[in-house]
Amino acid sequence: MNNKPYVDILKRRVRHFFSSRSKYWHVRLPLNANFSEQSDNLHYPLDLSPKALYPGPFDRDGIPLLTSTESDYPYNSVTIAQYALGLYEEYLVSGDLKYLEKFRRQALWLLNTCCENKDVIFWKEGSSVFDYDLHPPWVSGMAQGEILSVLCRFYILEPDQKLHILIEKVVNGYSTPVQKGGFQVRLNEGIFFEEMPSRIPSLILNGFIFSLFGLYEAFIILNNELAYSFFAEGVSTLVKLLPKYDLNFWSLYDLYSPESTISSFYYHQLHIELLRAMNIITNESIFSEFSSKWKKYYNNPYFKGRAGLIKIKQRLDV
Repeated sequence: MNNKPYVDILKRRVRHFFSSRSKYWHVRLPLNANFSEQSDNLHYPLDLSPKALYPGPFDRDGIPLLTSTESDYPYNSVTIAQYALGLYEEYLVSGDLKYLEKFRRQALWLLNTCCENKDVIFWKEGSSVFDYDLHPPWVSGMAQGEILSVLCRFYILEPDQKLHILIEKVVNGYSTPVQKGGFQVRLNEGIFFEEMPSRIPSLILNGFIFSLFGLYEAFIILNNELAYSFFAEGVSTLVKLLPKYDLNFWSLYDLYSPESTISSFYYHQLHIELLRAMNIITNESIFSEFSSKWKKYYNNPYFKGRAGLIKIKQRLDV
């Protein structure tokens, strides 16, 4: 057995953990105080303004690039989409047009790099993810959702029928199963949109919720009925699955077989904020219940220490 890919993963994780850039990737993203479920509100559910402070490098068009210690491919759809959404949030709060111009560059880059196949549009990832046995090209539901949010905002700024049709094709992509190059899986609980479309369903919680945010905004901003249908089905799945992510002292990052991954401190906090946002959007009490419960876990020193020890062990088991 060739263990080199896994040794490389461990080396990359160690370098990344001790780099100053790790602060950018793990900055807290709280519920956006300016967010509401109203249709005229363009604030993202979470406050992504810290994502506007990308430390570089950038390409000549101002698009964020990953370093070789972070990925084997320099462009990453989630990084670019979150940077764009952070810029847009900064624009909404400050009114400074420099943020809007940078946002526009990211949106145009995304439009120029999509992969169109008849009535479906995807953004394909060029990096390998050995933890989930993923090799390029593959499509991330989390990326599709966040790009949807970027394009909906771009449509508000520059309404265009071609862009409207393109956004509809992005929504159509949610119907494509993993087996056919997409990111949808059907479970007993309902449909799930995979951040990592692994052969064995990985069911990453935060990525699923980010994919739902994009659908919600496509419905609110563009009145896309298919987006609402996928969103409603996804919410139903999430309500049924959520208890499976609860360890009674911490949350799980995924439900990957044979051993699920426990959340890091960062992702546990992120889960709390994502569920708070889902409660505002849907008014489903289970989201408020679990966000409150998981916050109590986080504030319990014993639970936090136990989770931290398990996480360290899992990170070393590559």
